[in-house]
Amino acid sequence: MRNFIIIIVISLFGFFVSFDFLGGVGNSILKILLFFGLGYFIYLTYKETEQQEIIQPPAKPEGPKAESERLNITLKNDLLSQNNENIAELLNDKDLSVTSLVISQFEILFNFFIPANGYIFLEDKNQNLLLYKSLKTGISWRESQEAPQIIKLLKNHNDDILVENHLNPQSKILPFYDLNNYTPGSVFALRTPLGNEQSFYFIFDTSENGFFNEEDFQVPVQVNFTLQYIIKNALELKDLKKTLLNESTKLKLNEQLNKSVTQGELITNYIEFLAEIFEAHKLTIALLDKNNPNIAEIIKTVGQLDSIKEGTRFATDEGLCGKVILNNQVYLIDDIEKDGYFIPRFSKNEKTNFGLRSFLGIPLNVVSETVGMISIEHKIPNTYTKHHRDLLKNYNIHFEAALRRFAKKKGD
Repeated sequence: MRNFIIIIVISLFGFFVSFDFLGGVGNSILKILLFFGLGYFIYLTYKETEQQEIIQPPAKPEGPKAESERLNITLKNDLLSQNNENIAELLNDKDLSVTSLVISQFEILFNFFIPANGYIFLEDKNQNLLLYKSLKTGISWRESQEAPQIIKLLKNHNDDILVENHLNPQSKILPFYDLNNYTPGSVFALRTPLGNEQSFYFIFDTSENGFFNEEDFQVPVQVNFTLQYIIKNALELKDLKKTLLNESTKLKLNEQLNKSVTQGELITNYIEFLAEIFEAHKLTIALLDKNNPNIAEIIKTVGQLDSIKEGTRFATDEGLCGKVILNNQVYLIDDIEKDGYFIPRFSKNEKTNFGLRSFLGIPLNVVSETVGMISIEHKIPNTYTKHHRDLLKNYNIHFEAALRRFAKKKGD
């Protein structure tokens, strides 16, 4: 900065000030000295600037640009396999709006490629269902139950994208057209695997040859990712809805149980609650006789009318319901009359189960002591599953907690 000021001052004196009082020779000598002085300070300024320069390392030579590679799908391809989900159920759930979201991704690709025609196929357990289509005006459409050949080719392909750019005019790779009306020259297919033998297929075609370019595949790859992301979040939302419903149901159950004043009212409220949850032809709650642990009594039963009524007493070592109590064990039986083999429910003297076939019996425990059992029964075999078993066990936890209020201590 100092040198810069000196240069300005010397320039002002050298160019604009005359030193006539020194005479002509003296004025010329002083001008020459100022000129050399100006050059000297310009030189000093240049040297300072040169020394202060930061020597930048040479830039690394850029190698040849890599060709654009397709992004790999980062989400797993077994989204539906984890919980044995069915994509059709998600699509039919209006609250999730999955169908609209899937079609929106189709529209993105359709407007990107601008083909003549486009389709969404849904593969569900080896069945190929047409979910959506968009046809160019004037093209005839012919219904076909046959899976398009392009889907079969793509399933055997090692990629989720397949392009056929030079179709034979007589090709039946898409069996939907009257070849006299329209002949596809190029076809593009995108597969979105979801797991559990289920996939989406997006198919586009045009009459031109060489229509689809590999340079355009980044957009379909991103659509593939987005589709899987949509399904992933739809499954999570479905689980959240299910959890919320379960918690709301438990809240309703506990409200009914907590307002019960007597044990009889408690049992009635619980069995009425179960009747709303489970499809059954018979619901029964039995408790052990406090004076005789080998005998149980049916306290409440709802459903079909038969000879097994409230107040019926039975030995715990004879029928199926007694075994639930005696062994403190859950019994889930697909068919209590399978192959003509008869299993009595309460007494060895029984001759009929009144048409009841499916059976689910769970013991009731209060303070680690078996006090009774609850059973649900249906006339159709294989009605109840492990899901029903686990659901009833979870509800029983709340019922057993409420039942403690009325259980007498031993020795009372």
